[in-house]
Amino acid sequence: MTTDLLLAPVTDWRPEAGVRTSAAATAWTRLGPLQAVAPGASAPAAQPQNVFGGPPRPALQPREAAEFGLLKQRLLLLRLGEVANPECHAAIMLEAEVAAELACQTPFPLLVFPCLFEERAGAAMEQARQWALHYWRGVFVEP
Repeated sequence: MTTDLLLAPVTDWRPEAGVRTSAAATAWTRLGPLQAVAPGASAPAAQPQNVFGGPPRPALQPREAAEFGLLKQRLLLLRLGEVANPECHAAIMLEAEVAAELACQTPFPLLVFPCLFEERAGAAMEQARQWALHYWRGVFVEP
């Protein structure tokens, strides 16, 4: 460990956020925990990207966000109505949230979400079925 690393916190006041951050903490979040910034050197500018590697998509417009919320709610309620096992409901709701987050990072979230949600909900149901099958096989083992 070298002593020439940035150790003294330098505060940066951002009134729009109403919080204080240190330059070291900001550099740590951009670089990761294993890299450090030498004094006098600036941290490399992080390029924001979405999970698909492209530039981040701007936030949904209010009307588009309302339509997206209704679509998500409608598909989620339809899927929960098809499932007889209430223990799977939490997994399906979690997958709906994950699918919504992923779909919102694409240029066409209203087109991507239904397919992505069906795939993820189907995978969650298959995982629950496999777990139940494994569980019940263990219960009925004959001596």
